[in-house]
Amino acid sequence: MTTIQRVNYKTDNCYIVANDGKAVLVDTCSGEAYDTVLAECSKYEMQLILLTHVHFDHAENAARLAKHFDIPVAYHKADEELFDNFDLQPLMSYGPVGKTVLGLSMKTLRNTALEKPEKTVYIREGDDLRTYGIPAKILELPGHTRGSVGLDIAGQGLIVGDALDNWISPATGHLYSDPEELRKTAEKIQALGKRKVYYGHGRPTWNIAKPLKEKVHLREKKDPDRKALIVIDLQNDYLWNERKPMFTYDTERLVGNVNEAIASYKEKGYDIIYIAHILPALPTNRMFIGFSIQGTPGAELYDKLDIVSDLYFEKHFSNSYTSGAFRRHMAERRYAEVVLCGLDECGCVGATAKGAVKDGSRVYMLENCIGCRFPERKVRKLRSELKELGVTYI
Repeated sequence: MTTIQRVNYKTDNCYIVANDGKAVLVDTCSGEAYDTVLAECSKYEMQLILLTHVHFDHAENAARLAKHFDIPVAYHKADEELFDNFDLQPLMSYGPVGKTVLGLSMKTLRNTALEKPEKTVYIREGDDLRTYGIPAKILELPGHTRGSVGLDIAGQGLIVGDALDNWISPATGHLYSDPEELRKTAEKIQALGKRKVYYGHGRPTWNIAKPLKEKVHLREKKDPDRKALIVIDLQNDYLWNERKPMFTYDTERLVGNVNEAIASYKEKGYDIIYIAHILPALPTNRMFIGFSIQGTPGAELYDKLDIVSDLYFEKHFSNSYTSGAFRRHMAERRYAEVVLCGLDECGCVGATAKGAVKDGSRVYMLENCIGCRFPERKVRKLRSELKELGVTYI
């Protein structure tokens, strides 16, 4: 009789699929779970380790366990590159759950070095594990990663990795590298009919061919060849001699550095985008705020800033992604990477960084091209938050 044992460590699952004493381990959890997984596997005659995909919370213990039991590790060839570099298949997310999970995971995904196993086996759709004593077949389930796979066990149980998840309730995987492939994968699983579904995260449930919960539209896949340098709020009111005393930026140094960055990134093929913070010309804004007022010289881009494109957008709030025109442009161009500079790190630049992360782009902050007038403790707090979200300072 074939059994499926869930081994749970914190929020992660791996599974031991056993038949007549022989067993296959599906996924391995993160490194800190090693002793727990080893203890459970030691109860069986282990034959194989199967990875649903190559991320740290599924694969970090693979090489070490494989050495211990002297067995091979199987995975799809399309995921092999992830042993070396997670960013080769960058993740996007949808919904509050996805945003939270991606934010908490990004730093570890990028910084965890995965040891590649010595003995490996490539797997693909339809491969049969009877050779390893288990009546199960491989299903290709791309979308979370290009090489994501699942295991259909005797037509009764289905291990899906992160193609689906059950953080709160069963849903299409909240993190993905390719939204269209993930849609197809969800439909493929749904079409299998009644199976008990075993997730990489969350408790198992029954798949009864009902529509999967997916409240938020998955974003379009980013174009890896499209990148942008976004220059934020370098306007006269913040930089010229007539500015208010609270704007203490080193204008000459900051603008000089930004102009060098504009030239460099333009030469590399990046789109150069300019953002201006514009407030309506209301009497209250003129009286109580007094800067960035629509139609005033102070709201114009700083006259010594190099303008090399006509990609100019105005916003009313800190996060540039609140501008409808800017958001439509970003959706149309599908930038895989954005590099941010300008004013202020603890204001509009920081807010835009968070917006870009939410939009699914890789985000970089040009440290010497960003001004800040806030206390150091506030800067440290913001940088910690952004780095946890996967933002990189360069």
